[in-house]
Amino acid sequence: MDKKSSPNPSNSPKKRKKITRTYLENAGAYYLERFSASVASFRRVMERKITLSCKDHPEQDRAACLDLLSGVITKFEELGYLNDNVYARSLVHSLHAKGKSRSHIHMALVQKGLPKDLVSEIMPEQDDAQDREAALRWARRKRLGPFSLRARDGDMKRGLASLARAGFGYDLAHWVMTLPPMPPTTLLSEDINDTL
Repeated sequence: MDKKSSPNPSNSPKKRKKITRTYLENAGAYYLERFSASVASFRRVMERKITLSCKDHPEQDRAACLDLLSGVITKFEELGYLNDNVYARSLVHSLHAKGKSRSHIHMALVQKGLPKDLVSEIMPEQDDAQDREAALRWARRKRLGPFSLRARDGDMKRGLASLARAGFGYDLAHWVMTLPPMPPTTLLSEDINDTL
């Protein structure tokens, strides 16, 4: 008998577990141990698990499984495992520290499915100094402009393109790229004031 045509139970894909409240709580807690998430992104991940489980177990009622998920999400919110406000503020802080622009941060919050009123609340108008600091952080991370280790042909063009992809406007990107050289250990908030 041909090996390829012989049934081999070890090669058949394992069926996913049936959906129960306990399974959703355990899978959800395991996910949140590894990743922080908004309520909306957590719901999307868990809904994918439900969809795949329902394919393997057609007798399951998907609507009932989604009701179980809603209960789990409510419980996790009450326990503090899911908190959109804390998650959003943490994400803003993290992205700002990485040198992301205000528009990039706003887009990231929207993509995570955070409520519009929360996004508006935590994204107050950013002043010019904060925008400049974020652009300098980006340039330092990417070793552009004043943080470039050596001059290369096309540095200006490459730097402007990188800053534009990060969400910074042309005027701000040009300002960064024309600054005098700075050591990578520069304390940005102090040196911004010195360069103005």
